[in-house]
Amino acid sequence: MVEVQHPEQPWNAREISLHLRWRINSSADVSKENGWRFGMFLRDPAERFLSSWLSKCVLWEDDGRMCLGRRVPSSNRSSWVPAFEEVVDWMLPEYMMATGHLGVFNAHYDPQHVFCGGKPLDEYDFVGVCCRGMASQVRSMLEGAASLPKDHPIWSMLPQLFPAPGPGSGIRGPIPGPASESAMGPDHLRHHTGAEGLMGEFYRDPATFDKVVTAYAEDYRRFLSRAPHLAIHSS
Repeated sequence: MVEVQHPEQPWNAREISLHLRWRINSSADVSKENGWRFGMFLRDPAERFLSSWLSKCVLWEDDGRMCLGRRVPSSNRSSWVPAFEEVVDWMLPEYMMATGHLGVFNAHYDPQHVFCGGKPLDEYDFVGVCCRGMASQVRSMLEGAASLPKDHPIWSMLPQLFPAPGPGSGIRGPIPGPASESAMGPDHLRHHTGAEGLMGEFYRDPATFDKVVTAYAEDYRRFLSRAPHLAIHSS
């Protein structure tokens, strides 16, 4: 039995109810027979886990409701890596144990292979790779899998929704606190952590990296054929 209410682990309670409600009320209606198309963007699991942790525990998005571990002061740059290593050592195994019991838990940390009921990659209409060149990949998905007409309003919105990251984008620290977050720009831009450029710093200890790769071993195993660059990180 997994205890979902824990005062020091706010990620426990809310996400379980959201996932279970979707599975019970919506999954039967979301099908190709009902006109749905399925797309997925794969991401290096170790990079994705780091990015999720940075956005939820350092940037403190959603008031920390999705933070795995404890809040890390955004102004104290030297504390980030030790706090991340602590989460990998203690919280990530506990999280994976909960996911194993429930199947799904929190979409920010869940293994990617459990998404959409564990649908195999060959059942998706589109499979992309996050996070470089997102605008062109989304365009290909909408043109091919979704067959959107050329006059659809979404086309004019793509450059705004998926801008090319500029120099210095993402977290470099110290970063603005909650009172000045508006200076970081729109929400979808503030969400960008630049984790791909921080891998060497946060995974300075090979043991830390190995633990994350082990936790997401099934993702690496399933996705290498569609995203072979992941082998660089998992080898």
